[in-house]
Amino acid sequence: NVTAKVGDTVSFSVAVSGGKAPYTYQWEVTTDNLSEWLNVGYWATGGTSNTMSIQVDVIEWNTHYKYRCVITDATGADVTANYAITFAEGVLTIEQAELTISGITAVGREYDGTTAVGLDYSKVVFGGICGDDQLTVSATGELDNADAGNGKAFAINGLTVSGDKVANYYLSDDSQ
Repeated sequence: NVTAKVGDTVSFSVAVSGGKAPYTYQWEVTTDNLSEWLNVGYWATGGTSNTMSIQVDVIEWNTHYKYRCVITDATGADVTANYAITFAEGVLTIEQAELTISGITAVGREYDGTTAVGLDYSKVVFGGICGDDQLTVSATGELDNADAGNGKAFAINGLTVSGDKVANYYLSDDSQ
């Protein structure tokens, strides 16, 4: 079983006994329950070595993919076909990535007897965002009191993050 966060790299390794060295390796993946095996592509490194690594890039990444390594010895014999191979079933858990938010400011206004204040999101910075994920943020602002004044303290309440990839993230306690 492997637990990884978005952005982490997961590695699989094989060891060979039997056959005649040197060996060649070809990692393969099946996405449809073992009926068709394909060589791993650009998304994996080490596809022709005894260790293959994959970077977890999205939480929707198909955790039902299965991987195997076809091993051929120096005589051209398919070691995977001539020797017993045990597939160990495992579970890949992809954890949400941490998201921090900063840059929200209060919008100045005239005295109106309330503590509500508008917020400006034009300089929002999302820390920890992966790839080209697009997220938005909304919240409410509240002054510490309703009195007029300059440089007033304000609180940001009800911070909400939206976007089609929002399930891939959790909001850090360090966020604004």
